[in-house]
Amino acid sequence: MIELILLILFKAGGIPLVNYTIYLPVNSSVINVSLPVVPIPDTIEAINDSTGSLIPISLYPGNVLSVFAFGGGNVSIIYYGNYTFNAKSLLYSFNVSSMENVIIVFPPFIIPFDLPINIIHYRIINGSTLIVTLPPGNYTIQYAYVPKSLLTTTATTSTSTTSTSTTSVVSSTTSTSVSSTTSTSVATTTGTSSVTSSTTSSTSVQSVSSTTSVSSTVPTASSVSSVSSTSSTVSHGSSSLYIITAVILVIVVSAVVMLSRRRALEGLEQRNLDDVDKLIINTLRQYGGSLYQSQLQQLTNVPKTTLWRHVMKLKDMGIVRVDKVDGLNKVTLISG
Repeated sequence: MIELILLILFKAGGIPLVNYTIYLPVNSSVINVSLPVVPIPDTIEAINDSTGSLIPISLYPGNVLSVFAFGGGNVSIIYYGNYTFNAKSLLYSFNVSSMENVIIVFPPFIIPFDLPINIIHYRIINGSTLIVTLPPGNYTIQYAYVPKSLLTTTATTSTSTTSTSTTSVVSSTTSTSVSSTTSTSVATTTGTSSVTSSTTSSTSVQSVSSTTSVSSTVPTASSVSSVSSTSSTVSHGSSSLYIITAVILVIVVSAVVMLSRRRALEGLEQRNLDDVDKLIINTLRQYGGSLYQSQLQQLTNVPKTTLWRHVMKLKDMGIVRVDKVDGLNKVTLISG
C-alpha cells in the first residue's frame, strides 16, 4: 500500500460514513487493512475503483479487514462507523485511529464539539458545510445531530417570541392609560354624578385590578392600579429588550461565523479530490454545469457504479446537487 485517503462523512440520523481509499500495488493478492473507525460489520464494502466491482473481504477481530485485491489498483473501503450516544449531554461520538490525515465533512445538521486544536486546515462550502483536515493520530470526535426541521422551527420560534413580547408592552401601556383617565374622571365629579362615575370607574379598572369599591377610595385604588400597571409595563419592556438583544447577538455571531468560514483556504477541495472527482467536475463545467447521470457516464467513460459513488461523494461535500427529473438523475455543479 502506498497511498491512503481517509474521508469521514455523515448521513441522515448522524451516522458517520467512512470512505477509506487505498492504493494496492500491481499483483497484490491479499492485504490486511486496520480500519481507522470501528465498523458496523454488515455495512462494509470494498470496491475496485477501476471497474466498480465489489472485492471479496473478510473482517477479523481488532478491526482488521482482509482485502483480496487480485491485481491491485485503487480500492475504496466504505462502511458505517460505530458510534455512541450520551443521553445526558445529547452528544454523539466515535473514535478514530489513523496513520494518515483524517478528512471530516460536517454538513449543516452536524455540529462538532471540542474539535482537536491541531487542525491542519479547514474550509466552509456554501456557507454551511465544514471540512476539517486532521493530522495522523487518535481522536474522539464529538458532535450533535440537529434535524433540518428543528433548525427551521427554532428560527420561527425566535421571531414569534419577539412579536409576543412587543404585543405585551402595547397591552400594558393601554391599560395604564385607561386607569389614569378613569381616576381623573372620578376626582372632578360631585354629588349624584360622582356615584355614577365611580361605578363606571370600578368597571373600567376591573381589568387591571380587583378593586370594585364605589367610594372616595376609588381614586386611591385606581392610583395603585396605575402604579402596578406602570411597573408591569417596565417589566415587560425589560423582558422584551433582553429577548431582542439576545436575538441580535445570535444574528451578529452567525454573520461573523459565516464570513470567517467563507474566507477559509481556497485549495482544500482540490486536495481532497481524486482524478475521477476532478474528471466529473471538469466534464460538468464543459457542458454548462448540468448533465444527466447517463450522459455524464458516457462522456467520462467511468463505470456506472464508480461514477455514482463519486457523484454521491461530491454531493456530500456540497460540490454537486442531484435532482430527479422525469425519473432520471440529473447532476448539477454547485461549486468547484
